[in-house]
Amino acid sequence: MKKILKTIPLLLIPFSLFACKGSESSIEVSNTQDASIALYHHVTFLNDDNAKLLEIDVLDGETAVYSGDTPAKPEDDEFTYEFKGWDKDLTNVKSDITTKALYDAIPKENWGSIEWF
Repeated sequence: MKKILKTIPLLLIPFSLFACKGSESSIEVSNTQDASIALYHHVTFLNDDNAKLLEIDVLDGETAVYSGDTPAKPEDDEFTYEFKGWDKDLTNVKSDITTKALYDAIPKENWGSIEWF
């Protein structure tokens, strides 16, 4: 009986090696999956006064899309301002980008003073 009990562990060695080999191959599979991890780039949208409007992450090669409220610039004594776009190309993003809002300046009608002749 002692002889049989001594041989049982020897019989189990090939099965344990087979089990280890199986786990190694699953590790290799997960390593190949790591190679296909998606690459993202950080895009920051700023107003013309450098106030941060939005930050997003964009998949490599995709287009960055601004999804916040339309940027606005306060009017001054001479102009009102209309948002016209961004200062960087946001298509085919290949790196981190910071982009700034651009505005068209629209002159206010200036009636000035009235002169009587």
